[in-house]
Amino acid sequence: MEAARFRDAYKEIVALGGEVIGVSTDKHGTQCDFAKSLNVEFPMIGDSDKRIAKAYGVLWPIIGLDRRVTFVIDDKGIVRGVFNYELLPHKHVDDAIALMRDLASKRKAS
Repeated sequence: MEAARFRDAYKEIVALGGEVIGVSTDKHGTQCDFAKSLNVEFPMIGDSDKRIAKAYGVLWPIIGLDRRVTFVIDDKGIVRGVFNYELLPHKHVDDAIALMRDLASKRKAS
């Protein structure tokens, strides 16, 4: 489960200067229940009106659900990486952390 993998990697992500925000087209209450069931420390947003999904281009057009996509966005709001593995959602966490490590290394070098 993707959210559980982000939960398990959360401290490392924060140590790299990152933050996790989970977004789903579920209702807010459903997202809150889901977050509690997984004991996640990061915010989970219910995007039932699908504004966020549409803004980021992750809405499946025919079925109206959001895709499993991870964005790495820097502190200036620039998207540095996009990971979209529908069948391998665990790779989102691994690839996001690898990118964050690379970005942190480049920041230190400059």
